[in-house]
Amino acid sequence: MATAKPIHDSEPAVESQRLIAGRFCLRTQIGQGRLGDIYEAEDMGRRELGIAEHAAVQVLSETIAQNNGLFDKLELGYTVLRSAAHPGIVSYLDVGRENRCGYIVMELLKGASMRSVLENDPTLPLDEVVPILRVLGDALQFLHSKSIVHGKVNAENVFVTFDLDVRLLDVVPLASSDTVLRGVAERELLNRASVQDDVFALACLAYEMLTGKHPFNFQSLPDVMKAGLQPTRINSLPEDQWQALRRTLVPNGEDGIRTVVEFLHEFGVSGTERLRDLKEEDAPTSQIADPIPPAFVYESEPPHKPPRKGRLRLATLLLTLAGLGAWYVYGEPSNRLAAFLESTPALSSLVDRQLLAAAPIPADMSEAPDNEPAQDVGKPVSDDAEIADIEPGEPPQATAPEPAETDYAFEESVLTVSERDAAAHVAVLLPKSRTDDVSWWTSAHAAIADQDYIVLEGRLSGSGTRDEITTLHIPLVDDNQSERLEDFFVHLGRHSESEGRLVPIDTLRVDIVDDD
Repeated sequence: MATAKPIHDSEPAVESQRLIAGRFCLRTQIGQGRLGDIYEAEDMGRRELGIAEHAAVQVLSETIAQNNGLFDKLELGYTVLRSAAHPGIVSYLDVGRENRCGYIVMELLKGASMRSVLENDPTLPLDEVVPILRVLGDALQFLHSKSIVHGKVNAENVFVTFDLDVRLLDVVPLASSDTVLRGVAERELLNRASVQDDVFALACLAYEMLTGKHPFNFQSLPDVMKAGLQPTRINSLPEDQWQALRRTLVPNGEDGIRTVVEFLHEFGVSGTERLRDLKEEDAPTSQIADPIPPAFVYESEPPHKPPRKGRLRLATLLLTLAGLGAWYVYGEPSNRLAAFLESTPALSSLVDRQLLAAAPIPADMSEAPDNEPAQDVGKPVSDDAEIADIEPGEPPQATAPEPAETDYAFEESVLTVSERDAAAHVAVLLPKSRTDDVSWWTSAHAAIADQDYIVLEGRLSGSGTRDEITTLHIPLVDDNQSERLEDFFVHLGRHSESEGRLVPIDTLRVDIVDDD
């Protein structure tokens, strides 16, 4: 995760083939974090079942594992992240102690860090930076709502997968009032960080992605404010967005921006931006024999920003950096949840979620193919051979219509849950008549995303042999505030090539009853 060396009074003896937690066999080291080295490991328990499955294991030093007060806080923090995981944060599957060392198990993903991307292509266009900021901003808001401060948001700790998903890495789940471990490069073994540090670091990362350099040569917020430093103007950035960035980088004035929500709003991040594949018709023509990999694009083009061929660059870099590392995402819920939450790859097309949330969507919005001729019901029968088959005096037998093809659908249209429930369990019919994939996603209404429920999305596949029911588990957030009835929506949709977007199939409303 981070490049700074972890804090070790004594390095743990980690050799190849060592078993962690009795099932994870360490293979090769793939990274470093603030709490210890990270290894790719094979899950031997799954191997016995004939399944090749790998994970990432961070081995904690003896100094951390034997500090009972610190380790208990870390264990509690990672349990919170497991019970209400966020799709923009690395997945934590298990945490514990073994012998005199500790360990953290995470899901293994392939891709490249943002630092690796910037080393090969120092600047990114605005329409690639905005979706990345949205994911990271959402992730930081989620952590702050749990009283967790990241404390080290930088390009090393931002990871982009080959599925074009963005993940925040190296989360040390401690509150701002607790000590946050930092690398020895800062010459302080323990140091405190605040929410303001995370907001400042996010703005610095945005500046670095747009310009290829840190605005203050990697100095901390207190040092910047003490020295009265000012960032150099980014001439290519529209004035409104530049002022939002400047006010976040130098938040000591009356107009300073001090929260993630305010920064995202002022910078023009609407909450719907996604990284997705470049449309084939938008791809530049080329005589290169090798196919051009998909690119990142902004779901809705920002003002003053024409389409750019540069959108192809990030995905190209990701594919060339395949051997640089493997990282981890979205995790296992706690024992309160009924099922393991699956990884949720980014939706691959446009969708107007505000429109979907404003009006219920009919269960069946599928359309006949444009090239299928309409049946002329008024045309008289003129085929003598067919008439001859009917016996005189015997009325013609009507042909029974074929049963309508079953599509993906929710079992119910409205689901009522309590705020104290760990998750909303949504049942979906997987029809045997279809084997294609459909997308599902959540959208806000009265309920607030990441404050009342966790924003999720994913894909479903039909069984192909028989009708089956699957269950989506959407974590809920329980607070201590008395609130009126709130709701959000869960949607099913299929990508339409002709419309270039997701065409909704079915919508479910989830009502959250307050328990306070």
